[in-house]
Amino acid sequence: MDMQQVKKQKLDHHGDQILDASQCHGNIPKVDAILPGAYGESDASGNPNSKARCESSFCSQISVSNDLCQRNSADDKAASTSENQKQKQGANESRDGPTSTNEIQAETAKNEGAANDETTPGNEKNVCPSETSPATKLSDSTTTAKLEPLPEPKYENSYAEKLLGIEDELCQSLNHLFFYEPVTHVYNPLIYASETHSQFVRKYCKSTKPILFLGMNPGPYGMAQNGVPFGEVTVTQDWLGISGKVGKPFRENPKRPILGFDCTQSEVSGRRFWGFFKNLCKSPETFFKYCYVHNYCPLVFMAVSGKNITPPTIPMIQRMPLMSICDTALCEVIQLLKVKVVVAIGRFVQDRVTHALKDQGIEGVRIEFLMHPSPINAKANKCWDEFAMKQLAESNVLQYIAPTAATKEENEEAK
Repeated sequence: MDMQQVKKQKLDHHGDQILDASQCHGNIPKVDAILPGAYGESDASGNPNSKARCESSFCSQISVSNDLCQRNSADDKAASTSENQKQKQGANESRDGPTSTNEIQAETAKNEGAANDETTPGNEKNVCPSETSPATKLSDSTTTAKLEPLPEPKYENSYAEKLLGIEDELCQSLNHLFFYEPVTHVYNPLIYASETHSQFVRKYCKSTKPILFLGMNPGPYGMAQNGVPFGEVTVTQDWLGISGKVGKPFRENPKRPILGFDCTQSEVSGRRFWGFFKNLCKSPETFFKYCYVHNYCPLVFMAVSGKNITPPTIPMIQRMPLMSICDTALCEVIQLLKVKVVVAIGRFVQDRVTHALKDQGIEGVRIEFLMHPSPINAKANKCWDEFAMKQLAESNVLQYIAPTAATKEENEEAK
C-alpha cells in the first residue's frame, strides 16, 4: 500500500474493526501500531508528516487504563436510562419567550456599546478578525429582558446524564477531524479526565440553568489538567470540591505534560474567574443555583514546541468543520438547560454563539459579553474583577449571582 492510500485511511481502525463511541464505556483494546505518518510522525520513507489526528476520539485514548478512561457500570446504566428518556421525550426542551416589546427595547438600548475591545487568548500575531470586530448581538426579537428566579431544584441527575450524553456525541463527531501544522498535538480532557469532569457535571448540573457562562476551550494548566472548565488546580480542589484520577492523552507532548492535580503551574484565567465568583458568592452552591460553566470546544491544540493554539488561530479550512460540530453541540446544551442568557467569555465565543443560535433558529436567548480573564489580554491584567463586576451588573446577570453586590453597584452608578 503506498503512502497516498495510507493517508486516506482513518486512524481509528483497530485491525479491521472501527471503534465507536459506545466502546469508551467498555474494555478498550490496545493498538500495537499506528499508521505511518500519523500524529506528525515520520512515514516509512523517513519523511515527516505534519498531519495530527484529533484525539477527541474515544478510541484514540487507548493507552489510558480502563479505570481512568471508562465510567463505571453504574454510570453506564444511568447513561442508558438517559438515552431512553431522551428518545421518548425528544431532543428539544421548551423555553420561555420574550417579554414585552418595551422591556426588550429598554434592555437592548441599555447594553449597546457595553462591549470592550479585547485580544483573544492565543497567538496574538494571528488574531481572528472576529476578535477585534464590534460586538454582535441577536436581534431584538430574540432578546429577553428579565430573568425570573427559579424554585430550589430537587436532586435530579437526569440533566447531568443528558449533558454527558451530548458531550459523548460531540467527541464522536470530533473524531472524524484532522488537524495540520501548526497543530501537532490535540488533547481531549473529556476523555482522559472523564472521572473528574463527570464529577463536576453531576455535582453542579442537577437542574435547568438560566445563565450559561461559556468559555472558548480548555487552558493548558486548567481544564486540560483536570477536566473542569477554567479548572485552576487549587480552586478546583478546595472550593469546587473536585478531585480524582486523571489519565493521559494518547499522544502527549513532552513539553505540555498532563499531571492532573499534581500540576504546580497555576492557570491565570481560571484563578481569576473562579476567584472572582468565590469572593462574590462565598459558596459554589450560590453560584450554581442559576448558573453553569461550559466550554464551546473541548479540545486543546498545541504546536510541537508546546505552544498553546487557540481555535481562532487555526487555519480556516480546519476551523470551519470544527466550529460546525461545536455549534451544534452548543445549541443542544442551551436547549437542554433552558438557558435564557449566555455570558460569552471573549469575542470569539460571542461571535460563535450568535451565529449558532441564528443558524439553528433558536430564539428567546440573550447574549452578553464578558471580558476574557486571560493574561494575554492587557485590560484583564489591570483590573479584570472590576470589569467583570461592571459588565455583569449592566447585563442584569449579577443580581442572580449576588443580589447584594448588584444593589451596591447600582447605588454607586446612581451617585
